[in-house]
Amino acid sequence: MMYRLPPSVLGGFAGADLANLGIPTEQEYADLYCRRTDRDGIEHLQFYMAFNMFRFAAIFHGIRGRMARGTAVSANAQSMAEQVELLADLAWAQASSLKRAR
Repeated sequence: MMYRLPPSVLGGFAGADLANLGIPTEQEYADLYCRRTDRDGIEHLQFYMAFNMFRFAAIFHGIRGRMARGTAVSANAQSMAEQVELLADLAWAQASSLKRAR
């Protein structure tokens, strides 16, 4: 998921020069994972990405709720709470791409 998140969200890789950073591409990473786990591929990977992006947005929304109630304990709670809409938009874009790919 980090490959699809902007740097403002927990140091996501979107838009980064991965080669210059010595980080494999998303496809290379998935291929390495499959090779190490003796798999031919990851069926429904795009669905899992959409699901997890919505899940991530929901977690950040929970942090926003704790901020509103004054019970957030993380020093990064405010910045996480500010990312809810962005994460929801990214999740929606991922889910929408599934619909188009059919």
